[in-house]
Amino acid sequence: QHFCKKGLLVPLAPSIFSFSPFASQARWSKTMAVCKALLGVLAISIAALVGTSSGASMGLMRSEIRRPTSSPLQAALSKVLMKEGAQQLIDVEASIRPTFEAFPKNSVGYIPSREIFPAIVRNYFAKEHGWTLKGLEPMSLRSSVVAKVEEVEVLKMRAPDVAAALRAASEPDLGLSLSDIVGTVAALEHLLIEESMAFLAAAYELNGRNAADALAANDATEILRSFLLLYRWGATAEMSDQDEHKKLKDSAREAPDWTSLVEFVSESSAAQFGKSTDATNIDEQSMRAAAREIVVKFGKWQNRECQDMKDTLLRLAPKPETGLVPFATFAAEPDHEVFQFSEDEPYLKKIGVLWEADPPSKLTQVRIANYLLGPTNCIAPNDFYMVCCLSECEDIINDLESRVQAPAAEAEQLLKLVQEIGTTSLEAPHVLTEAVSSTLKELERSYENTVPIHSPEFRQWLNLAFPNECPHLSGRELEEESQELRVAREWQENSKVCTRLPQWHPHLAEPPRPAGEVEIEVDA
Repeated sequence: QHFCKKGLLVPLAPSIFSFSPFASQARWSKTMAVCKALLGVLAISIAALVGTSSGASMGLMRSEIRRPTSSPLQAALSKVLMKEGAQQLIDVEASIRPTFEAFPKNSVGYIPSREIFPAIVRNYFAKEHGWTLKGLEPMSLRSSVVAKVEEVEVLKMRAPDVAAALRAASEPDLGLSLSDIVGTVAALEHLLIEESMAFLAAAYELNGRNAADALAANDATEILRSFLLLYRWGATAEMSDQDEHKKLKDSAREAPDWTSLVEFVSESSAAQFGKSTDATNIDEQSMRAAAREIVVKFGKWQNRECQDMKDTLLRLAPKPETGLVPFATFAAEPDHEVFQFSEDEPYLKKIGVLWEADPPSKLTQVRIANYLLGPTNCIAPNDFYMVCCLSECEDIINDLESRVQAPAAEAEQLLKLVQEIGTTSLEAPHVLTEAVSSTLKELERSYENTVPIHSPEFRQWLNLAFPNECPHLSGRELEEESQELRVAREWQENSKVCTRLPQWHPHLAEPPRPAGEVEIEVDA
């Protein structure tokens, strides 16, 4: 169950005597429908809370509308999210909530700020935008063992108050609520989108226009096309030489993907000034909104190139169901229009993409899933993030989290659910091999008859079930997953029992015992 409270979806804490999920998915869907129907009311509440519009114009002073208790983190987030509306928070929560519910929580419904919080944030951006944030890279791309959200570069540089509040919250590890996590993700998203507006300012200049100009539709479209080219290029883009930019644009018009680019810009700007070429007086605010739409949708739009790459690798694989391509075949593939397999063997080994036979032999193969998610397939690099291929594996895990709604499940349930999940290379329903099924059942026995869905072994098992979507984990990545599981279990075990009980409460007659402890009856 959820309350729509001041434009933020705030979860009702679960029972203090159990760690069951907050509510059924069906009940949540109904709640979401009501919330979206009342979006106008929510927007007004958000405006009053964080300043989207003037409190005085609503007949209310901001000082009269406060959260009952405002933590330093919520206060810092409110400053960053001052111009964001309710819909962004609803969208972020809808994406994050299944993962949040699948982790163990303490007696007030909070998750630990260590390990699990960074994983939720990283996974959100990986599946929704394909963004890899500097300071929160996957284990294979960073030098430090521990990832911390407060160390994300854009927070340190653009929102130090949020970084400081997160650091303070993590030191005693009091835990974070769903609204804390949603607010942090929304703030990060907002800050990263705002950074891209520098490309819009350059696009105006490169097209000989000023941001204060009222534009006709054709002029606005040309500026947005320039914006997309600069954004795709990244931080090293030439942003001041009009002649060089004209050459770049002329070259892009000759490229095979120009038609797709034109359509993407048109679709992204349609909500702001329509598809008509007769629109006039398009102002800077509308242009910023259209540019924002391009940035938000870019990750999924550019992923079509990743899908083309995946289709090519599957064609090269002697047995596509293995998720492996011989390196010699990989290296011999001619260049394609938008991608090339030009990495050498030592580099692929360094980033954990190669599979080598045991004992070693001349047969070296490329892991398709690992390669697609590798750093050489990331584009649009800037000071704070880069855009990579979307993680299909995160979609699979989120699907399982939504259906299981618990930290662990029985092997039979997971096998049934997994075989109902389809991917771009595997049509549903499908049948797992006996060997793959047996491996999961063995894992269940090792964990005392349930399988933790965030355990390193289950993540590794997903590579067997979906070898073209879920990467094989390296030793360092396995250790990181193990640490997440340890923290989750410690968090659950260390939760305090509730001692605030009225005298009539039935539990008062029993000595308090930790939540989740089972009473065993012994025959006399």
